[in-house]
Amino acid sequence: MKLGLFLILFLLFISLVTAAPELPLIVNGDVKINNKDAPIGAVITAEMGNEVVAVFTVGKEGEYAFVVNKKDEIKNNTVTFYINGIKTEESTEWQSGKVAKIDLSVKKGDKITGFAVGKITTNNVAAISLLAVAIIITLLIIFIAVKRVKKK
Repeated sequence: MKLGLFLILFLLFISLVTAAPELPLIVNGDVKINNKDAPIGAVITAEMGNEVVAVFTVGKEGEYAFVVNKKDEIKNNTVTFYINGIKTEESTEWQSGKVAKIDLSVKKGDKITGFAVGKITTNNVAAISLLAVAIIITLLIIFIAVKRVKKK
C-alpha cells in the first residue's frame, strides 16, 4: 500500500515536471537615445518573427529589464529590439533560461519600423500559475501521505 501510494505520487510529480514550460530569456542593460540615457516612459519592445513578445516601459532613466517568453508557433529564434518603434542594431538568439546583458541604443533620426506598443497576452502567466498550483497540490498530497505513514 505504501509503495503503491509512493509510486502514484512520484508519477504525478514527474508528469508535472515534464509538462513545465520553458524558462524565459531574461534581458537587461542600458538604453540610450541619441547617446543619452533613455527617459522614463520610453517603450522598448522585443520581437520574434515580426511578433511582439515583450514590452517594457523605462522606469529608471537609461535602464531596462524584461523577460522574453517564446511561443511554440514562432519558428524564428532571433530576438530584435526596438526603442519607441525604432529598430536597434542589437539582437540575440532566444535560449531557454539564458540571461543576457544587452545595451540598446538608437538615434532619433533612425527610421521607425517597429511598434511602440505591442499586444500582450496572458497565456504564459496562466500556464506558470497553473504549474505552481499543481506543484503545491502535489507537495501537499505528499506531506499528508507521509503524515499518515508515520501515524501507522
